[in-house]
Amino acid sequence: MKIILKKIITILLILLIPTLLLITTLLITIESNSMQPVLNKGDMVYVQKENQYNKNDIIAFTYNNQTYIHRIIFKTNNTYRTKGDATQNLDFWTLENNHIHGKMIFKIPKIGLLKLYIANKKSDIQKNTNLFQHTTNQMIHYE
Repeated sequence: MKIILKKIITILLILLIPTLLLITTLLITIESNSMQPVLNKGDMVYVQKENQYNKNDIIAFTYNNQTYIHRIIFKTNNTYRTKGDATQNLDFWTLENNHIHGKMIFKIPKIGLLKLYIANKKSDIQKNTNLFQHTTNQMIHYE
């Protein structure tokens, strides 16, 4: 029990120290397998903002209101092309620095599985609620 508690405290310190030092950081749960075998669904990655990014860096970025974590394949002066390790084709977008949240510093395997499970259950509840509302709105009321 003491060993588990020490590991939890160590992880919390690793996560909190950069935040306390006002370094721009982010903790993101991996939601797909597009970066296998390096990252798996349910892993969490610790991302830190950098001044510049290089070929082969794994970065977190937003494109069309969706957050992705992919690898930089090509870099020009101010733009980047990315792809997931498990995919054959380059992503169709070109990124600039303002799209990028940061570079992956490390991962914590499987720690995000609970978050994904809860999010999935919450989504199921919402779908069932919407179905119920739709069904009740379609009912014909007789007096």
